[in-house]
Amino acid sequence: MNMLRNLRGQVMIYRIAEERDFFDLAQMRWDFTLDGRNVDELKLNKEEFLKECVDFFRSGTNRELWSHWVAVENDVVISSISVNHIRKVPKPTLYVDEYVYVTNVYTKPEYRGNKIASKLMDCVVEWGKKKNFELMIVWPSRRAVNYYNRIGFDGNNDLMELVLRPDA
Repeated sequence: MNMLRNLRGQVMIYRIAEERDFFDLAQMRWDFTLDGRNVDELKLNKEEFLKECVDFFRSGTNRELWSHWVAVENDVVISSISVNHIRKVPKPTLYVDEYVYVTNVYTKPEYRGNKIASKLMDCVVEWGKKKNFELMIVWPSRRAVNYYNRIGFDGNNDLMELVLRPDA
């Protein structure tokens, strides 16, 4: 856990999410998905979605498949980053090796522009180094590419994808 002051002088806590945070994370995921969309486009109602999402956070965390990071101010989760642990096939030189996929980077709109997510990402990167993950990957939005380049992500690898469901 890291405690830092934000640009407004408030104490901000950066840490791995706990069970008590999962509902807030689910609510933020709902808001993130709705950003710029009409609620009528959604396939689930909000109550069903929140339950499913909380179950997803709990199950993935308990099975050590996911870690979720949060920035908290005055006991309110205001920013989050989700990290999917991907275990590689064992090899004779290293039986357990993982890389991670960074996703679901979101800060509540009223807190944006204060470098909160940047500081949270710094914590995630330091944690990844301590956990000895091979690498981190991210599929950033076009507007975030320069940010990820600045913090050391390399866009020169030819990451290829096959879209199986174009509506995703």
